[in-house]
Amino acid sequence: MGHACSHFGAAHMQDVDDLNSMVGRSAIDAEIADLAESIRANELDERSGRVLIYSKLMAAGIAQSVAQSPCSVPEWQRVDLADLLNDVILERTLESDEGGFDLDRARHASAEGWARQLARSAVQSCLRRLAADRQRKVDVNPVVDERIPMSEAVAAYHRHESTDVLPEEADFEASVESAHDEFILSAKGLQSASRLKLAAGALAEAYKVPMPVRPADLLDRLWVTERVTKDPMLARDSARAFHQLVSDRMSPEQQEIDERLLALWDDYTLDAIEQIIERDARIAQTLVLATLASNPRPHRDSVAGTMSVMRMASTTTLSWIRLCRALLEGWLATECELVSTKNTRLTADRLAELEAAQIAAAADWPAAIAEVIAMPDAPFGSTEQQVKEWIASAVDSFQIARAS
Repeated sequence: MGHACSHFGAAHMQDVDDLNSMVGRSAIDAEIADLAESIRANELDERSGRVLIYSKLMAAGIAQSVAQSPCSVPEWQRVDLADLLNDVILERTLESDEGGFDLDRARHASAEGWARQLARSAVQSCLRRLAADRQRKVDVNPVVDERIPMSEAVAAYHRHESTDVLPEEADFEASVESAHDEFILSAKGLQSASRLKLAAGALAEAYKVPMPVRPADLLDRLWVTERVTKDPMLARDSARAFHQLVSDRMSPEQQEIDERLLALWDDYTLDAIEQIIERDARIAQTLVLATLASNPRPHRDSVAGTMSVMRMASTTTLSWIRLCRALLEGWLATECELVSTKNTRLTADRLAELEAAQIAAAADWPAAIAEVIAMPDAPFGSTEQQVKEWIASAVDSFQIARAS
C-alpha cells in the first residue's frame, strides 16, 4: 500500500494539471479560481480567502474519497483517516509560502486535483499517526461507522441552497393566513417556514404576548410539531388547559393533555394566555409552530468553512477533531432543518437515514457541549448558549461571504 500511495506524490502534479486541462475543470475549481483572483486583486483578505478555498475543497469530499482507497484500512478507521487528511489539506491551503497552495496556479490548474494528490501523498503518514494514537490508547470510537460522515451528510443536507427572502412589508391578516397555510405545506417538505416566523413575530407584537417556550429536546420538538400540525385546535386547547391549570380549575379532559404541550406556555401570564385562548385557534397554532420551526439549512460550503475554523481553535488532535464534528453536527441537528425544503430528490430510505443521524447527533450534543465548555480556554464560550451563538455566527459569516 505504501508503494501504491507514493506513486501519487508531488512529482506527478504536472501530469494531473495536464489531465485537468484536457478534461476541463470542475465548478469548484472555477469558484476557487474566482476566490484566488479576488485575493490577488485585494478584494478579499488573503487569510479569509484561503479559509473559503479550503471550505470548498472540504465540501467536495476529497479527503473522504481518498480515505476509501487503502483496502487494508477498516471501515470505522476511514473517518479518522479522512479527518487527518482534511487537516493536511487545511494546513497546506492556508500556507502562502513554498509548499502551500499557489494562488496563481488556480488560474490554469485544478485545485481539486492538487488537493486530491496532496491527500494521496499523505495517506501513509496519517495511517502511521493513527497507529501511534492507538498504541497510546487514544479512544477511537468503533461506532463511528454507524453514523453518516460529515461530508456525506452535508452533501445530502444541502443539495439546494435556500434562497427564501422574508417580505419586508405585508398586510397583517393576509400574512398570518398565508403563513399558516404555508407552514402546513412545509411540514410535508414543500415550502420553507420563513414566512411563518415572520407572521408569528407580527402576532406576538400585535397581541403583546411572548413566543411560546421552545422545548430543548429535539425529540420533544418533533413530537409537538407532529401533533400540533395534525390537529389545528391542539395548540389553543393546550393554552386553555394551561390557563385552567394556573387557575386550579382543570377539567378531566384537560388533565390528559401532555406536559410537553402545557410547557409551551410557561412564560405566559394569565392576561397573555387569555389573549390566545379568546382568538382563532390558528393564532395559537402559528405561534407554536413558529417556535418549533428550525432555521434554514446553511449551504454545504458554509458548513465546511465553519468546520475548518472550529478545527483551528485548538490543537489538531483526533479527539479535538471529533469534538468539533460532534458540536457542528449537533448544532445542525438541533437548530436547523434536516434538509432544505426545496430538496425533493431524497428517497424515503435516505430521508430515514438522515433522520436517524439527526437524532443521534442531537443525542451527542449535551456531552459535546459539556466537554467544550469545560476546556480551560473555552474556545467557543463558557455556556451552551455562547457555543450556539459562536457556531451560528461563524455559519452566518460564511453565508454572507457566499452571497457577496
